[in-house]
Amino acid sequence: MLEDVRTASSTLCKALDHYVSTCSKLCDYHLQECAADKTDELLNTVANEIRLVISYEEKLKKSKSSINVIRNSSPSAVPISTLPPEVLMRIFQIVADDQPEILDTTNTPFKLSLTFPKYPETLSHVCKRWRQTALASHSLWTQIDLVLHHPLGPGFLSRAKAHLKRAGQLPLDICMIDPTLGKDYLPYGKPYDFDDYDFLIFTETPMRSLGLISYHGLHSEHCGFIEYCITNCARRTLEKLIINDATGRGGPYRFIESADRFHDPKTLQIELSEQMLECFWNSASILRLSTLYPYWTSQAYHRLTDLRLGSDKTQSVPISEAHIFGILKASPDLRALHLHLDLTESFPRMSRLKQSNLRNSSH
Repeated sequence: MLEDVRTASSTLCKALDHYVSTCSKLCDYHLQECAADKTDELLNTVANEIRLVISYEEKLKKSKSSINVIRNSSPSAVPISTLPPEVLMRIFQIVADDQPEILDTTNTPFKLSLTFPKYPETLSHVCKRWRQTALASHSLWTQIDLVLHHPLGPGFLSRAKAHLKRAGQLPLDICMIDPTLGKDYLPYGKPYDFDDYDFLIFTETPMRSLGLISYHGLHSEHCGFIEYCITNCARRTLEKLIINDATGRGGPYRFIESADRFHDPKTLQIELSEQMLECFWNSASILRLSTLYPYWTSQAYHRLTDLRLGSDKTQSVPISEAHIFGILKASPDLRALHLHLDLTESFPRMSRLKQSNLRNSSH
């Protein structure tokens, strides 16, 4: 086999040298043909050769790819190949976790930049061993990003479906982004929106975190996504809930409650019993929400370590001092508390709270 490679390489080298030399001589021939006004046949030949050269380039790329696979799999040529799989998996995880956020908001809210992630997909394309290692590391594939109203949306959807197949039974981190106000603005509702989330298959895969980031307020697509995830997720697996209405305009709802029992007319009614919905909230320890919240008496506000409600951009949602008191009492281990809400119904004299371990609080 090695002798065949050497022979083929030598033959190719001689043929390429001859081809390059012949093409160079063609320039002189072109001047003669132009003088004799005989260019039609020459131009047809040149056009055909251009197409052939492009096909040759593709074939050479395939050959180069095959050779690189062998090289990259060799411990002597690539020392990282000597690492045991578990160490390589850890390196892959660090690389994937350290890549830039897909949504760049460092400029202004009206100049968003959405980029397609490189990892972990790129890691699985380097060589056979890396691919086997990446596919065996289910934790690499638990991030599920969905994008609405953007040309990259279909690509993100295909990527999400591939991640689901590779994540095994590990809990998923699911996030929907609507960067509608970005440079790639599309008329709202055209043509990259979707509302079929059945591919998430929550009966087989639990959900660890749920996120929604919208730069177009909260609309039916966003609320439908939240409702589907809550209704179909395995119970007591949610650790983090993020709902960020970056514009602060809000939407038709301001609370999330069971359809069986709700307190506010502007409620996103979830078709679960109150007990089942509270069971869903009960495992969460981090809530970062604006414009859409579980109701203030919900189990969602129990045993939290990080609670951020509202923002300086959002419309104020009313909350009584009694509800704040209840939330703080139910979460004595809070480490971060941010409240940007409309405080109502003050106590005549604020009851004393047992001192919490708050390190970062604002109101």
